[in-house]
Amino acid sequence: MTLSQYWQNQNFRIFLVIAVLFLISYVVGLLWNKRLREIHLTYLRYALGDYCHKLKIQSVGSTGYALHCMAKDSPWRDVEISILLQPREIVLFWITNALLGRGDRLAIRANRRQSPGYNLALTAKGQKPATLLSERPWLPAGEVGGLSVYVTTEDDAKHLSEWDAFRQAARPALQQLVVQQQKVHLRVLLWANRLSPDQLGKVVRIFLAGSEPPSE
Repeated sequence: MTLSQYWQNQNFRIFLVIAVLFLISYVVGLLWNKRLREIHLTYLRYALGDYCHKLKIQSVGSTGYALHCMAKDSPWRDVEISILLQPREIVLFWITNALLGRGDRLAIRANRRQSPGYNLALTAKGQKPATLLSERPWLPAGEVGGLSVYVTTEDDAKHLSEWDAFRQAARPALQQLVVQQQKVHLRVLLWANRLSPDQLGKVVRIFLAGSEPPSE
């Protein structure tokens, strides 16, 4: 069959249009993610710059990267911040995530110079923090700012206010914050797409300053 004969076939035309649309959406999604990676990296490098005496950036495929920071003037000794972008080149996957309220993820793992001395977890409603290495059970301790609070002893709840500045800055992106005595001392999970890159940078600065608002 010649090309003109193929074109006269309605099924062929439909297939060709779908293929072209898929190709365009794939390229646009890749370029979109590449641009987002560059923007997030710029803001996060700026946020980390004053606190790290050594900063290492590791690429994670085309959808993310990890920043490893050896902190200096901070209560934290080492910090790892990773961001994973959703695959926008796959349109159906991206639309499904949008409908389910999911999106780009930013995770923080860090160790303090000294153990926090308490266990505390904030999670989105319906979620429970992972089991501690000490195998102490998490005990529900109410709610704050729409997040469920978990502790291992009543005294742990006294430290909740120490994270007010961080929690308020990270709202409504915060999905989980876990502080524990064993390493890793802190784990945080955020929906990065619910905050602007500038807001994410400020959240990181508040965290590095020891959960106190940074000076402008």
